[in-house]
Amino acid sequence: MLKNKLYPAIILCLLLTACSGARKDAGGKPVVAVSIEPQRYLLESIVGDRMDVVTVMGKGADPENYDPSMSVLRKVEGSRLYFKVGAGAFEDALIGRLSDAGQGIDVVDTTEGIDFIGVEDGCDEPHGHAHGHSHGAHEFYDPHTWSSLTNARIMAANMLAAVQRIDPEGTEYYKSRYDSLVARLDSVDAELRDVLKPVSGRSFMVWHPSLSYFARDYGLRQIAVGEESKELSAASLREKIDMARASGAQVLFIQPEYDGGRSELLARQTGTRGVTVNLLSYEWTDEMIKMARELASN
Repeated sequence: MLKNKLYPAIILCLLLTACSGARKDAGGKPVVAVSIEPQRYLLESIVGDRMDVVTVMGKGADPENYDPSMSVLRKVEGSRLYFKVGAGAFEDALIGRLSDAGQGIDVVDTTEGIDFIGVEDGCDEPHGHAHGHSHGAHEFYDPHTWSSLTNARIMAANMLAAVQRIDPEGTEYYKSRYDSLVARLDSVDAELRDVLKPVSGRSFMVWHPSLSYFARDYGLRQIAVGEESKELSAASLREKIDMARASGAQVLFIQPEYDGGRSELLARQTGTRGVTVNLLSYEWTDEMIKMARELASN
């Protein structure tokens, strides 16, 4: 009878031990997790070979509808830190799961300190600033914060503070790599400003309202066809097409993870040039340079 009572305690002990051991990879490095690839770029630039970075969202996935696989969830559950970025509902669900499971994982908000762009439900363009996913009955912030070098610097600083906290022995190593990262971000930002300065005020189209911060940084106007979490009516689509034509927009940025193939048809309807970009890729800075050059080429 005593042996039977001991089995659950032994099993629980083994599970806790396994979970604790999983906070390091096979090489003994701490495991940390991020939501999207642009975060991994920032974090790996800082931690180098001292930590193992896991990305939750797979390549080509839609942040708003993403459902992590069990293998990914197990990796995250075995991490020391989870860096959230507000990329989609999957983050809230994942954080809730980690909390319910009592995993003891520190969740770091990489967007802390960012000047969010508020988007009012039903409006085409950003109209102000908000500090949370919702603010009032009809106001939301644009969650696509990573489409900005200004924001990326803030995210990197938040990451630096977090990794220095859990690994103080690597403080100087992380700071040196962080400084190099910021220098690279500054260089890309300077190139974008140089390329886009002659076309300040120019309009561009995009299906999903995901480039608000890019537009703000460089004095551009985003015309988003779709709206956050809303179905697009035929009347609204016609209105956006007319708006695009009136604005003189010549480029429509196609983001396959959001528009489901609709943008190519829209490009023909508006007379714009469709340009496929992927700001969810690891090399997201290259994609931003590509966007700037396309806008300046008209």
